Amino acid sequence: FVQVRMVFLETKNVLQGSAPS
Repeated sequence: FVQVRMVFLETKNVLQGSAPS
C-alpha cells in the first residue's frame, strides 16, 4: 500500500529529527 511507504518515510524522518546525525 502507498500509505505503508508514506508512513515508513515519515517514521524515518522522525527518527532522524529525534536523533542527532
